[in-house]
Amino acid sequence: MNSDIIVAIISGIVTILVGIVSAIAAYKGAIKGAQLQIDKAKNDAEVAKQEEERLIKRFIESFLYDEIYNNLEIIHSSTVTAFKEKGDNTLKGGFHTGGYDFKFDTYHEIRPQLNKINNLEFVADIMSIYKCFRSINKIGKIDEMKSEEASEIYKGLNKWIEKLSVKHLQ
Repeated sequence: MNSDIIVAIISGIVTILVGIVSAIAAYKGAIKGAQLQIDKAKNDAEVAKQEEERLIKRFIESFLYDEIYNNLEIIHSSTVTAFKEKGDNTLKGGFHTGGYDFKFDTYHEIRPQLNKINNLEFVADIMSIYKCFRSINKIGKIDEMKSEEASEIYKGLNKWIEKLSVKHLQ
C-alpha cells in the first residue's frame, strides 16, 4: 500500500478519535453545566422561600401581635388569677368569666400565611393563644371546668402576657 494512503487512513482514524473524544468531553461538560444551573436554581428558590417566610413572620409580628396584645388588654387580672387557681385546685367560690369582645379579624386574615412558615413552634404559639381566647368565651364558670383545662389556658395566657409585656396582667 502506498504511504500516502496509509497516512490518509491514519489521519482519518485520528480525526474520528478526536471527534469522539471531543463529543464525550462536550457531553460531560454540558451535563456538568446543566447540573450547576439546577443547583443554582434550587439555591435561589430556597433563598427566596426563606425571605418570603421572614417577611411573613415580620408581618405577623407587626399586626397579629398587636391584635393579641389588645385581646389580652381586655382580660381582667382576676380572670387570669382564677384560671391559675383553678389549675392549682385552690380556687374558692364561683367565678364567671364574662363575655369578652375578643378580635379575630387579623388572625383570620393571616391564618393562610401561617401555613407558609416552617417554624412549627411559632405557629403553634399563635394558634394556642387564639384557642385560649375562644375557650375563655365558651366558659361560663371557671369553677365548673376541669383543672387541667384551666391550667392549659393559664399557661397559654401567661406565656403571651410575658412575651408582650401586658402590664396590668403581670
